[in-house]
Amino acid sequence: MSLEPSRQLATTSLNIKRVFKSKFYEVPPNQRPYSWNNDLLIKMWSDLISTIEENNRDSSTEIEGHFLGAVVVIGGDSSHEDTRLKIIDGQQRLTTISILAECLRSYIEITDDKNTKKCLEKNLDDCVYSYRSKGINIPRIVLNRSNDFYYESMITHETRSEKEQYWRDNLKKKSIVNNKIKNAFEYFYSKIDEHISTGDIDEKLSDLAETLSEKFYLLHVRTEKDWMAYRLFETLNDRGLELSKTDLIKNVLLDNAQDEGDSIVEETNKLWNEILDNYEDQKKGSLDFTQIIQYSFSSRHRNINKEKIFEEVYNDLKKGKLRPLELTQEFHADTENWKNFLSKDIPCWNSTLSNQHKAITENLWKEHCTPFLMAASELFSESTEDMKKCLTLCEHYLFRKGCIDKDSTASLQKVFSQAAITLRDTESLKEVSDLFQRKSSTPDFVDAFKEVSQGNMKIGFYTIWKIEEYLSDVEIYELSEQNTSQHLEFIMPKISVKELNKLENKYEHKKNTHRIGNLLILPSSTYQHIKNKSFCEKITNESNEDYLHTDSFLTRILIDKETSWYKNDAWSYESIVDRQTSLAEEYAAEVWPLSIDKI
Repeated sequence: MSLEPSRQLATTSLNIKRVFKSKFYEVPPNQRPYSWNNDLLIKMWSDLISTIEENNRDSSTEIEGHFLGAVVVIGGDSSHEDTRLKIIDGQQRLTTISILAECLRSYIEITDDKNTKKCLEKNLDDCVYSYRSKGINIPRIVLNRSNDFYYESMITHETRSEKEQYWRDNLKKKSIVNNKIKNAFEYFYSKIDEHISTGDIDEKLSDLAETLSEKFYLLHVRTEKDWMAYRLFETLNDRGLELSKTDLIKNVLLDNAQDEGDSIVEETNKLWNEILDNYEDQKKGSLDFTQIIQYSFSSRHRNINKEKIFEEVYNDLKKGKLRPLELTQEFHADTENWKNFLSKDIPCWNSTLSNQHKAITENLWKEHCTPFLMAASELFSESTEDMKKCLTLCEHYLFRKGCIDKDSTASLQKVFSQAAITLRDTESLKEVSDLFQRKSSTPDFVDAFKEVSQGNMKIGFYTIWKIEEYLSDVEIYELSEQNTSQHLEFIMPKISVKELNKLENKYEHKKNTHRIGNLLILPSSTYQHIKNKSFCEKITNESNEDYLHTDSFLTRILIDKETSWYKNDAWSYESIVDRQTSLAEEYAAEVWPLSIDKI
């Protein structure tokens, strides 16, 4: 007797709402516990925002949505709370989606708009639980480890404040899985807060809920046979059944090259192999292969999302907008340009470019500037002066929009792609400078500089170093986070976690100590001597290991303005704000200009 095909293997493409609606899941004991870190959470949030932005850009066209991959489960046609589908692959994604959905549901309490409340409930409730009579809600997912903590965080404690109190009362540092779950909640809460802080809150909440539930989709693969599920899991994960996007791009390039003759196929294939060599020779950990292809395309044609690169290349080749050999030649040139830029193997290179290179690739690094750097490396490889201006523009825009204004990754990528295409079309640095100035208002930058708190120590060090470089004719410190000869100084010292927890408002203290107004760079010997001293002892002491005996311009300015910044015989939060305001108003626009005439 043959087995019914639908029992052996049933595959369906479902949006998130349908993945959860009328279905119940459990993670078997032999599967990994919840383990997503921030890199994966960032990727999911970025995909959500990109899908919303794509929809808003062209609301007249139906958006295909965002594909999250496959979920493999064991079970029957229907599932209940007592007969749950066992998740063999995809449990991390489903758990994270349920946490994100629950985070969004928490915002029901902050809106008075009935339509927004209805939208959040309609789109998100089923992603979290199934309602039962007498107020009992049944979770859609049961975890294999830390399920009690997950249940309490998802179901029992409904509001955000209740969840946070529960975590404070019950979370133990040694519980790795519990902390991963809590971290996912806190990450999504912070990103939602940031997203709705500008614009129409109700509209933004509705967009988030509808996009997550209706525009995110999975390939739902179900079987009733355990051996089939695990065989499929092995095939998907170990045998490479799913081709990578770059494999698909290679195949479509070669398929289209066949229409132009064997010699074109041979040359396209040869160049592709060299592209792979260039990728493997790049500085370790820089970009993955798909990103390099994506940024090459964005540098020459139009800005595209990483997830859409294959579709864009396929459509352009199919419509005859691009020819296979020419496109492969572009990828080849850009992978070589990128490899050479990272290794500083460019004809015009000299020591004058090293600080800009270090600032961009280490202190301020955001991969979305890659299209512009590819264009600059190709066009100005023979001109040190033009290359320096390109790198300076890139560095300053990265700092202003990426580190101070904290612009979205999608916005950064869009502007750098536009700058790359402008540079290739016009070869005019003035045009690029004008573009960056349109996208970064100097008054807005100065205002943002006054308020920013910088938890990233590389960026904090760079900020103070850059102002020192502007003030001095000679380099007092090297552009490095810190080393045996120099160290980033917190004028108001950071304190231990134990001491921090004793403060009434520990978040205010942490925020203020990391503000730019609280930072200096000191010789390491001076820093080691005074790092936990009072402000008066830091200014001057008997050993002469103090601010007074350093060569730093910013320490001299601090001493000169001591009386106006030193409030009530103490270096206070108010002192930090006053100093940062002064640094912003006096130096920000001058140190990080975008006008080609000032760099």
